[in-house]
Amino acid sequence: MPLKILVVNPNSTAAMTAALEPLISSLDLHDLAITYFTAPLPSPPSINDHATSLISTEVCLPILSAQLNSYDAFLIACYSEHTLVPRLRTEISRRSLADRKFVMGIFEASILHAVSLVDSYVHNGSQEPNRWGIVSTGKVWEESLTVGVERFLGIKRELGIGKFAGVVTTGLNATELHDFPKEEVDRRMKEAVRKLLSPTDGCGKVTAVCLGCAGMVGLEETVHEVGRELGYKGGELRVVDGVKAGVLMLEGLLKGKYNK
Repeated sequence: MPLKILVVNPNSTAAMTAALEPLISSLDLHDLAITYFTAPLPSPPSINDHATSLISTEVCLPILSAQLNSYDAFLIACYSEHTLVPRLRTEISRRSLADRKFVMGIFEASILHAVSLVDSYVHNGSQEPNRWGIVSTGKVWEESLTVGVERFLGIKRELGIGKFAGVVTTGLNATELHDFPKEEVDRRMKEAVRKLLSPTDGCGKVTAVCLGCAGMVGLEETVHEVGRELGYKGGELRVVDGVKAGVLMLEGLLKGKYNK
């Protein structure tokens, strides 16, 4: 029997969920059954802050709680410290289930992949560590995601944040990434990526970029274009899609039988 993962889009924009399907289908997955869920109204069309995260959690939690026995793992496809992640984990812990059910957010999955991708030191003999950073949507996420990284990795800003180069934003929310003309989305994305890849603090080269929104599916090449423009060589710059990272991490946890 295949292992079952439910990919949860906690906003109500069905087009965003549909865009995830070919991305996940492109992965070399075996013995996995992937199902997709889009939050119904009144969940907002885009998660733009903590308030909209709370609204979507209140909509989704009762529905997902009723389906816990139908899936082995749940991926919350919103790039934030979405409140649905801990709330669903708490609900699972409250139940007496035969096997553990995993819940992961694409935010935390992307962090774990990015940290694994940056080398301790660059290969040209410099003692500057390679770093990773996030390109996200609205400006509100610059502080919010930075705080989220600090909490997840257990680091304090006043002590320095090591290999984390920070968060830059495009000024577009998740629905605007789909609705705006492609040329405008590319322009804003490239502007943000240039800023991330051209740090002025002299603390090391950014070699991994996390796409800080599930709606950024398909924008990996835009990041690589900027990398080539700035002199990055082939394979030197890695782009982390949190949705792919999350599915692959859940696959590993399930196939490793950590749920037993």
